[in-house]
Amino acid sequence: MAVTGPVAAVLGDLARNRWQRATDNRLPCPGPVPEGSRQRHGLQFDLEDADVAIVRTIPAMDDGTEVREVERLYLDAIAAACDTIYIENQYFTAGAVARALQERLGEAAGPEVILNLPLRRKDGWPATPWT
Repeated sequence: MAVTGPVAAVLGDLARNRWQRATDNRLPCPGPVPEGSRQRHGLQFDLEDADVAIVRTIPAMDDGTEVREVERLYLDAIAAACDTIYIENQYFTAGAVARALQERLGEAAGPEVILNLPLRRKDGWPATPWT
């Protein structure tokens, strides 16, 4: 994925802040990208001028600040689904997501839930989210 403009600037700030938090070393901001650089690097976009959301997970550290926007996004999406939920197995590492799906599966007129998971884990156990 490639982004430009304000979205790229926010993602750059986020990456530099995470790097500083992890290493105590601040990376310099490269500054604005010259107009036309996309063409110079041969990038072609299939989608342009799209709305973009940036959601973060930041663990609590010394300052105690924790951000759980990704988890909130998934919980809100599961709660709002009307017809179908399609979700892949990596999201089941978050117990809150698995519990939210379990709750929706208990609804008499809830959405169809499609789980994309491997048949077996490498250790041989079934690969269900609740094992």
